[in-house]
Amino acid sequence: MRDFTDMQIQEYHKEIIQSLDYINDDKTAEETVKAVAGVIASSVDEKTARDFTAALPKELDYDTLRGNQKYENDDTPEDCIEILKDQFGWHDEQALTAIWKVTNIISQNAPGEISELMVKLPSEWQAIFDQPPE
Repeated sequence: MRDFTDMQIQEYHKEIIQSLDYINDDKTAEETVKAVAGVIASSVDEKTARDFTAALPKELDYDTLRGNQKYENDDTPEDCIEILKDQFGWHDEQALTAIWKVTNIISQNAPGEISELMVKLPSEWQAIFDQPPE
């Protein structure tokens, strides 16, 4: 059910670079998208994670985002913030803004999968996905 092309994944990165002044290159944008989407994919059961990743660009497939992890881990947005802070050296607000941006892009591009995903994610994610685009 992938509706994305290589150009569209570049648009993901471009939108992040253009909107977040602390992300200046494709590699950081790519790693940010992978980190956030990976935490989300790891926070739900395998079937939901597979459905979610099937709606994303091929670079964000199930194996890339979840790998050999067999069971979900119930990561919350706070856990994701800590992961981004550790990975990129950002402060809380930068990490949270990046999460909002990535989830907004995903929501715009895969709205059907997001509604199904929301019922399976830890409840703290609802506020993240409800954040209006900037």
